[in-house]
Amino acid sequence: MLYRCASVTCRILSDRRALGHAYATLYADLATVILAKEWYQVAYKKSSFELDVMHNIIEPHFLSSLSSYLSKRKNCLEKSDKQDTNGRHHRIVELYQTEGRSIEQVSLKTWAKRLRTIKSYILWLLQRGKQSVLTVNNISNQFSVLSKNLEGYHADSIPEGLSKIAQNILLEVITPTHPANPWKSKEERIRNELIVRLLLETGMRIGELLSLEISDVNFTDDYICIKRKQDLRKDPRSRIPKVKRKGRELNISSELTQKIHEYVLDHRPKCKPYSNRHNYLIINHRKGRCLGQPLSIDSVSKIFDRIKLVDESLCGISPHILRHTYNDNLSELFDNLGISPEEEVNIRTYNNGWVLHSKMPGVYTRRHTREKAREVTKSRQDFVKEHLLKAQMEGSN
Repeated sequence: MLYRCASVTCRILSDRRALGHAYATLYADLATVILAKEWYQVAYKKSSFELDVMHNIIEPHFLSSLSSYLSKRKNCLEKSDKQDTNGRHHRIVELYQTEGRSIEQVSLKTWAKRLRTIKSYILWLLQRGKQSVLTVNNISNQFSVLSKNLEGYHADSIPEGLSKIAQNILLEVITPTHPANPWKSKEERIRNELIVRLLLETGMRIGELLSLEISDVNFTDDYICIKRKQDLRKDPRSRIPKVKRKGRELNISSELTQKIHEYVLDHRPKCKPYSNRHNYLIINHRKGRCLGQPLSIDSVSKIFDRIKLVDESLCGISPHILRHTYNDNLSELFDNLGISPEEEVNIRTYNNGWVLHSKMPGVYTRRHTREKAREVTKSRQDFVKEHLLKAQMEGSN
């Protein structure tokens, strides 16, 4: 169904896939475009969505109506013809309530993601139709207004990394011998410490963590290889973790390498024979049918739900928050080493597995940027205060 439109397929395969986007991302993009096309066909009784956009034959409220439709979880369209006082007929497409039940909206994050996807696709169509720069910029500005009008979805909703105090508390309580460690099983404590340390030291995504195989760890030179796996048919998990973007090599501390080595030699084999049937590093240690199987994404979410209850400073922790934390720590390291801005962007882009010229570095450094701004402001205030006192003393003399 999703590949029935040649232009959509062309856009996805020629541009989006070339940027290294994962299959799940491409699938979501395709689904959003198909959703927009279906809306257009019902709303305007035409199946020429691409052609009309390419030649800029769109009505004034086209984008706002489309945005409203993309905010809904289900396709609850009602067609009706209404007559105005002038006797002219207008097609009206309404999202409505059925039998007193309200139509569920998607999350603001999903809504914003759909808008970004359809914006990218429509601008691409306009460029293919050789529309003027003025027209393209006008449509782009309209999308920007729609995005800003998403109530509650602002820059403040973008997560930040953990503070230094919270990081210290996390590393302390996740130690297997700590009395506040929330797990009883020794093997689970050791494995969960590895999970937290790997995410915090490398900034890898949860899918990348759960895709790690023992052979991906270089025990001699202390680094881990993130690889895009080609054949996932042998993965028994219903929701298969995947490497989202680019593969890369990430350094880890010798201490963490040693912990991984001990886990592989002393604790992972206790789940035989099931753990011998695959090479995934992180496995399930709970007795039952999943014993020795590769750990699932849902299981990792439950691990972090337990950590949230340990201390108030960890109430918002998640694997993604640790990715932000890693980037904050990376920024601090760059400051201490005096790394140039250009080199910083290149290193951060590589370590995070982003594509060149990605806008993500700014998203993942909000805490460090804010703290740096406060530091500069405080220094400026101290400077002004010092000069005011000096001027007063000279005046009194």
